Amino acid sequence: MVDIGPDAARAKAAATQAARNAAAAKAKAQLDAKNAAFIDRFGTTGDIKAALDQYGNLVLQKAILDVNNRPTGEFQVVYLDVASNGTFRIIDGSEAISKVKSAYGKNQESLRKGLYERGYMTERDYVSRSESGLNGAILKSANEFGVEQVQRFTINGQTDFSVYGSWLSGKASYTGGANIDTEKVSTPKAEADQDIDEFLFDMLGRNATDEEKIKYFNAVQLAEKNASRKSKVSGTTATTTSTLLTEEDYYRIKASILKPSVIGTPLEKITEGTGKIAQSVTTLKEYASAYGVARTTQEILNDVLEGMTVGGTLTTGQLDQQKAKIRTLAKARYSNLSNLIDEGIKVSDIANQFAYYKGKLLGIADNSVSIFDEDIQLALDNKDASGKSQGSVMSLNDYEKLLRTNPKTKPLWLKSSGAKEEASGYALDILRMFGVMA
Repeated sequence: MVDIGPDAARAKAAATQAARNAAAAKAKAQLDAKNAAFIDRFGTTGDIKAALDQYGNLVLQKAILDVNNRPTGEFQVVYLDVASNGTFRIIDGSEAISKVKSAYGKNQESLRKGLYERGYMTERDYVSRSESGLNGAILKSANEFGVEQVQRFTINGQTDFSVYGSWLSGKASYTGGANIDTEKVSTPKAEADQDIDEFLFDMLGRNATDEEKIKYFNAVQLAEKNASRKSKVSGTTATTTSTLLTEEDYYRIKASILKPSVIGTPLEKITEGTGKIAQSVTTLKEYASAYGVARTTQEILNDVLEGMTVGGTLTTGQLDQQKAKIRTLAKARYSNLSNLIDEGIKVSDIANQFAYYKGKLLGIADNSVSIFDEDIQLALDNKDASGKSQGSVMSLNDYEKLLRTNPKTKPLWLKSSGAKEEASGYALDILRMFGVMA
């Protein structure tokens, strides 16, 4: 073994590190060049965009520019990366077909079978070995491949792209082959942004943030990727085995984006807004108060969010589910008024008469007496000394005795006792009309 000495060892280590640094710099330069090329073509100012064609299919479109570099139209292109080093080219349909066939070489049957089993080629074209059917399947799959690869960069910032062959073989095969007709939907980013913008403005009175737009688009893309309408054909009969996303599915995804935003926003800011959520919270707070049910803003907000469904709660402006819950709570709280509540009478309809009587008897403004006033609550409950309900509200005589003896109200009653006679005649008629006292 030869001892090369410390100086020689240090020199060798330095040379090795320098080589590593050079290799890393070269790799970074290649990656930067690749990213720059993508940004130039697919970035916000690039000339290639994912968009819907006239048939509703998601395709890549290249802008047609005039002499002043202004877009005057667009035409469809196919992005196809068949190089193992990750380089890409923008090519048209004819070249895409040629490149794919060339890449498979003598394994054309493997290509044909792969396209058939993954739903890009019909059973008729596969069995008849139709060349035009093969070309159409290649073009359909290459277009989907191109859109997916570009969106991995534009949406997720990924640069680890697949080659076409690996991408196709990684697709799931359908049992029975291409006798299963598959339909898929992929919402463009611009359309998804508009959807979540409109939804949040409607609900919260504000547009979606960039982060919320990205979260919604990613969630929609994932859901749409896992959803498809597949129809298995047997003779002349077609059986649907699964379906695309429904309106309720998209609403559920939008609600999943909204709820964390609401939870992270101060209650005051939510209730001060102009969106449906603020309106619903205000409506339910007033409704709960009318039935003498104490509900916090947070509790009501939770009820609103839990009831977000298509065709109900916020989408229609109706709050039937939440209102029914409040009425149930009111019937439990005021069991002696349960039958009247079922007949459509609010607890406040009765409480207001006691408030009026208290105001007249004590010489105060009756609208200053809340349904949650201590004396009003005692009159509504009308329990005996053992705490048992008497089955109806308190009589006016008993209510007057309560106000006369209550240390908080007795001083006021002493100053304005002459008002009680006038109040008694009015309130008695009202309470009899409701049937809550004889």
